[in-house]
Amino acid sequence: MKWHILATLLLAAIGAELLAQSAVVRPQRLVHRFDFEERQLGNFEEMPMHWYPIGRSAQTPEPGFHRQPLHRELIGRLGYPRHTQIRFDTRHAIAGEHSFYLGLDGGNAGAYLEVGTLPAVPGSDYMIIAHVRTGHLERAGAYVTAYFIDADGERIDASVYRSPAIRSNDAWLPVTVHLTGEHPDAAWIGMELELRQPTPNVDHPLRGQQIVLPDVRGTAWFDDITIWQIPHLEVGTQSRTNLITGSQSPRLSATVRDLTGRRMQARMTVYDHLGAAVDERQLQVGDGAPPRWTWEPELPGYGWYLIDLIVHDRDPADAGGSPVGRDEPIARTVGAFLWMPDEQSMLSEDASRFSLLAEDVSARQMRMLPRLLTEAGLRRAVVSAWDRETTRLNIDDRVELLDELVQSMAPGQQDLGISLHPLPTELLERTDNHLDRALEVFAYDEEAWLPYLTPVLLRHGPRVQRWHLGTPTQAEAFYEPELPRLLERIERQFLALAPRPRLVLPWSLEQMVREDVSASSTFVYDVPPGIAAERLADHLEGWGEHGRSGLLVLRSRPADEVAHRHRVTDLALRMVYAWAEQPGGLALSRPWTGSAAREPELLPDPLLGVYRNVAHRLAGRRVVGELPIGEGLRCLILDGPAGGMLVAWNEQAPASEGRLHMDLGGEPTVADVWGNRQGVSRQDGRHVVELARTPRFIEGIDPELALFRASYRVTEPFVESRQEPHQRTLELTNPWPRTISGHLQMVGPEGWRISPARHHFSIAAGETLRLPIEMQFPIVEVAGPKRLEARFDFTADRQYEVDMGAPMELGLSDVAFDATLTIEPGDQEGKFDAVATCILTNTGEAVLALYVFANLRDHPRQERIVARLAPGESVVRRFRFQGVNEGMEEGRPVRVGVREANGPAILNQLLQMKDVRPTEADVE
Repeated sequence: MKWHILATLLLAAIGAELLAQSAVVRPQRLVHRFDFEERQLGNFEEMPMHWYPIGRSAQTPEPGFHRQPLHRELIGRLGYPRHTQIRFDTRHAIAGEHSFYLGLDGGNAGAYLEVGTLPAVPGSDYMIIAHVRTGHLERAGAYVTAYFIDADGERIDASVYRSPAIRSNDAWLPVTVHLTGEHPDAAWIGMELELRQPTPNVDHPLRGQQIVLPDVRGTAWFDDITIWQIPHLEVGTQSRTNLITGSQSPRLSATVRDLTGRRMQARMTVYDHLGAAVDERQLQVGDGAPPRWTWEPELPGYGWYLIDLIVHDRDPADAGGSPVGRDEPIARTVGAFLWMPDEQSMLSEDASRFSLLAEDVSARQMRMLPRLLTEAGLRRAVVSAWDRETTRLNIDDRVELLDELVQSMAPGQQDLGISLHPLPTELLERTDNHLDRALEVFAYDEEAWLPYLTPVLLRHGPRVQRWHLGTPTQAEAFYEPELPRLLERIERQFLALAPRPRLVLPWSLEQMVREDVSASSTFVYDVPPGIAAERLADHLEGWGEHGRSGLLVLRSRPADEVAHRHRVTDLALRMVYAWAEQPGGLALSRPWTGSAAREPELLPDPLLGVYRNVAHRLAGRRVVGELPIGEGLRCLILDGPAGGMLVAWNEQAPASEGRLHMDLGGEPTVADVWGNRQGVSRQDGRHVVELARTPRFIEGIDPELALFRASYRVTEPFVESRQEPHQRTLELTNPWPRTISGHLQMVGPEGWRISPARHHFSIAAGETLRLPIEMQFPIVEVAGPKRLEARFDFTADRQYEVDMGAPMELGLSDVAFDATLTIEPGDQEGKFDAVATCILTNTGEAVLALYVFANLRDHPRQERIVARLAPGESVVRRFRFQGVNEGMEEGRPVRVGVREANGPAILNQLLQMKDVRPTEADVE
């Protein structure tokens, strides 16, 4: 159901509080209530009327009962022993005296509703609310299952919905099940109440070899089961893939179909990926109003958006005749769409380096894949050769589906790879393969697997070159002892049926490379969420050529674990870091959800939009350098046929310092991960770009100027805080394809003496110039990050006048010094003291003699001696300044530091009183 499919999207995008809103349904919509108070109706049997035990013969005089196909199936269902208890019970009830009780005694226990008890109106939605109480359940669970039944008494399998396992620990819980009115042949509503033992997980690697322990005893009570007729809701856009490009405006459509004819109020709200509501529309529906309408919301820009449609019953009589009435939510559904800018086609060299994995998806979704690729501006995809229901008898149907897919892809613009995952269940049984691994199947005799592979290879081998030997999340090839011999066998078989097959071996980036694997092998690497973006280079380092030719599948945590804003940032950073290592390609696995609507739709994940837009920024460019822009900030320089670009983000700097502030040359524009663009403002002759954790892409820059800035550096950027001259060398590299010449003037840090202060230079294309300098800083200089700033005036392809800075750090290599400031109540009422706490650690190898000092204006200077500080030893010194009220008001700093007892080393820090205001409790 669409409600359940999109629950995680809703939860991540707009928070659990909206998802938790309950639907209040009016009595007029009640179809039936099972309260199990049937004694007053003359039922003194053990079973409620119209309910029968699963797995047992039905004791009924009705002659047509056993002719119903569904009745025969439920009576003959295995695993439901006759001795389990299924009956009325008076021990617990949500209301009244009776409830419906199921008790385990080994096996399962269950009851079903007689066909024909609850008629269904085709096109109507229904909501079933049951109250359930369980006891002594550890592994088994209680379940409520509902479905539609057609006029022939057959269950409509596509309508079945089973609740999650219920274990309430002796408390009553409401359980809700929805049936959507998308089945025109629905005639009746069917229900099953069960206590079920755990079963083997069909997707578990051990498959039939799993050990599953049952519960020997367990109980469940069901009471007050109500069935309500509710409106049928649908939301969507003008695109079945819900990907809308900039040439169109998103046009939302909504359908509210209610066969009761009641007057209702609908509210459609659009949220962005941060969970903020961006637009809303309300209108009356039902009571003769059109059931379908369209709406173009006002959106702040390109991005991923969630649609939330809530319908309220509206009855003026509820408010004592008030015309306003009382609104009550009775139905709800959600949808999602991506709005993206038009983009030029990616350069062919890089277009094939961005792929979508569409393994193990439905046939409906496979048929929509070419359109999805076209609208996303992507070229490559990987689909499955089989599904789990493929057999030797129906393999031709799968071949036809693949052929339909290949034929519908844009000629010369889209390209397909085929994966041997998942394996057909029939093939797994024939090969006794319990782990669903393609490599293990090929170890068996050819007669077992050739009937499944040959038809696919014969039809598609000439056109499809990339054949994935499994999915990257099941990268077990690393543990295969005979891997080289097995790969040779597989390759021989493929070469016999396909002219140029390229086998792709699934692997995990967390595993090591195997030396016995041929250098010609191609890999697809699973990059699990646990590998942080900044660690990708470390993981790829040992792979050499394998890593540079492999496909990296960037796997992210799901939306029910991590908020979308974090997923968006993580994927963008991983793409940027991965691109810097130049792998064979990047891939994303199934960044969409399939809807259950009668007309198939794809509901995009926000990651699809990020992947598409970042891919278009990276294509046609390579990382050529890194530009230092400040402590805690990162900025990569890219260049190539697509033009120069910077990728910048705030890694860990305070938000107030998270900006890029320099002349970038040209007329730059900045784009976010959704493709929203804007011009770059100027301040004091410099471009200014505000940075956050999510990368921003600055295009239209002068790439040579950015590389020239990046080349400006100081050898040995760490400067010992000693009052003596320091010799260093400046380095400059010419990235222009011609000689550059000009001069530079040293202008910072302020108060430093740097000689010579002016340099003339001439640098040939591609050459590096080294200029010796001598630096000395003032005695009051504060330790920490510094920038050696210079003003450049030179000629390259044009005349340049720019300011540039090289990062340095002032400190002591053998002393770790940390200081904090607190404000405490003083001895006199209304007065406050400032207390500076200094911690010193000897990180060197020699014993040190030090003075620790603290100074505050209008207060005596304080100093403590540390006569002997051994290597690895730490000491704490505290300084108290009394009556600092006036200093707090003026924001005076406290200067603390350490100096050698017999030497030139001195280190200063400033502690700001404005950052440690007293609390209200201190004032009181």
